[in-house]
Amino acid sequence: YLDGGIDSKLQDKVILEAFENLIYEKSVVIVEGTGHVGVGSIVKCNNAHVAKLLGIDVVLVANGGLGSTYDQLELNRQMCLAYRVNVTGVVINKVMGSKIDETYRNLRKVLSPWNVSLVGMVPSADDLDIPSINDLEILFGSKALNKERLLYRSVRRFPKFELVTASLRGFMELLANRPDFNNSCFLTHATRHDIILGMLSNSAESAYGPNPFLGCLLLTGSPPGNVP
Repeated sequence: YLDGGIDSKLQDKVILEAFENLIYEKSVVIVEGTGHVGVGSIVKCNNAHVAKLLGIDVVLVANGGLGSTYDQLELNRQMCLAYRVNVTGVVINKVMGSKIDETYRNLRKVLSPWNVSLVGMVPSADDLDIPSINDLEILFGSKALNKERLLYRSVRRFPKFELVTASLRGFMELLANRPDFNNSCFLTHATRHDIILGMLSNSAESAYGPNPFLGCLLLTGSPPGNVP
């Protein structure tokens, strides 16, 4: 763009045509911005510009809080005002469960002078920040073994990741005495056959008990030579 390879008018034309095709086919179209309102300014195509181009109102989204949340909203609102784009609502994301009522009450007060609705608040979901088997498969570009045999295993999430460098005895004692490690993802080298077999044994023994093992094992490196 800076070298003249992309024309801003042509860029706008392509965006507008794509939007018109969508609204012709769909009864409702939600246009999602990228980052804050000013993202894209270097190519004269920030979120406020696009909203103005398409003739649509804006709903601002900010993370939970009060002071910093209001500051973020105000910065983005001012840019919308500069482009004469109407801000019609606010959504607050990742609000702590214990702070929902307080956040709702206070933000309604500070948003009142804007004549903007507090559309809603999304509670913080800690599990969404914890990687699942599917996430690990995408990250490492590999497929997990045996997950198809276990219900919901592909979306199972692991709150703890533990590096295994201890002896087999120490590792087995950890599994036996620490129930909080039952749903952990353990990492060890591919040559640690003792740890691999120990975990398989623990998983088989606990499968039909009251607390089946729900964790997983992530192997790193490659075995030397022809070792499987």
